[in-house]
Amino acid sequence: MRDPGYRSTDPAWFPSPKIIERIQSGFKSIYSFVVASFLEVVVLGVVVLGVVVFGVVVFGVIVLGVVVLGVAVLQPWSRSSWNRCS
Repeated sequence: MRDPGYRSTDPAWFPSPKIIERIQSGFKSIYSFVVASFLEVVVLGVVVLGVVVFGVVVFGVIVLGVVVLGVAVLQPWSRSSWNRCS
């Protein structure tokens, strides 16, 4: 017996609307899983990249501060030694 969803113009091999609906819902769930996985990877990548960039910037600021302080501390020594030699 045919499904009540059949139209009289549908060929005999044409799948029932329920089967089509199941296939479409399966594709929708696969599509949503792929999109969710892709978004998860993108968000995770952005977070990791942000943490790495933040770490590099903080490390650079610390190194720059140490260099500037080192130059400021050593500057009088180097000037006085140059002045003594001349």
